[in-house]
Amino acid sequence: MIDSNSAWIRAARVNSCADLQDVRLFSVQSNLGLVPSSDLTYSFDGTIQVQMIPDTSVLIIDGTYKLKVFALDDNATPDDSGEPPGEEVLFLNFKLAANFSVEAPGSEPNKFSNDELDSFGETTGRLALHPYARAFVADITGRMGLPSLHIATLKLPIDRPNMEPAS
Repeated sequence: MIDSNSAWIRAARVNSCADLQDVRLFSVQSNLGLVPSSDLTYSFDGTIQVQMIPDTSVLIIDGTYKLKVFALDDNATPDDSGEPPGEEVLFLNFKLAANFSVEAPGSEPNKFSNDELDSFGETTGRLALHPYARAFVADITGRMGLPSLHIATLKLPIDRPNMEPAS
């Protein structure tokens, strides 16, 4: 888990000049078994990588996502994998990339630390890509003959839930 309060602070300088230009789907791998007649459950995970293109104002946020859909089986017992019990119906890997323009006004362009860029990716980058990932999953599962799967909205953890709002 990231230290989210600190991550937002470390990402602030990048956030102040970042502008989302484009989001694209770069790769898809899937394997669909038989369409089940029982209820479904799923596991979903995503990782973020940040890449600043040298000598430009282009920042790329890569999101790699893994979705597994399972047919619920009341007789199956959970194992140590952390995945829901039941037969795997769908395996889907996909990669999205967000292209940000980061023109820092009044300062030397592109002089962000790796820590600032990584924090930007884990906060703003993750928030920017997640709706596109959700839309893709809902669309592709419906097109594959499954009920359209609407994965949960992204919830970034906060370190101090009782923190007073800024006045």
